[in-house]
Amino acid sequence: MKVIDRKKEILKLSQGEYVAVESIESKYLQCPLVTSIWVYGNGFESFLVAVVVPGRKVSALEDWAAEDHLTDDYKSLCQNLKARNYILDELNITASRV
Repeated sequence: MKVIDRKKEILKLSQGEYVAVESIESKYLQCPLVTSIWVYGNGFESFLVAVVVPGRKVSALEDWAAEDHLTDDYKSLCQNLKARNYILDELNITASRV
């Protein structure tokens, strides 16, 4: 058995707000650093959670790391707090543009 999609496309959060998760994912995929994103919501919580996978071969992240003199490999770069903050900032910029 293989799961290929969600059971529902619209989630209801604890405060009663309906959210189209697929729409949020497609907007955040416009960020040049992201190759994959998965957004999760729970009816008992008032917020969403996202799992973001930065691109391994995306030059924007590598260029940023080179500018900050970080010579870490991909795995170490993903665990680097400065790199995480950079990706989060880029996601926020993407969200504000869309």
